[in-house]
Amino acid sequence: ANPVIKAVSVDGVKKLGASATLTTLKGSDLDAVNSLSDPEKVAPKESRIKVSGKKLSLPLAPYSFTVLRLKISS
Repeated sequence: ANPVIKAVSVDGVKKLGASATLTTLKGSDLDAVNSLSDPEKVAPKESRIKVSGKKLSLPLAPYSFTVLRLKISS
């Protein structure tokens, strides 16, 4: 499976911060699990992305769960 980039527009706020934090939990496939020999096979990883106005491009990895954190002014 390939990663997907989703265009996201946030309405109803005056302003967004210049960047956002992503916390992504992903594995190499749907059956991926942690083990004693590989305890970090499925682990959360943080990254940052740029925000342009009220829009951002959200990268979504296959077999993942992503939390997006934005600073907003309403």
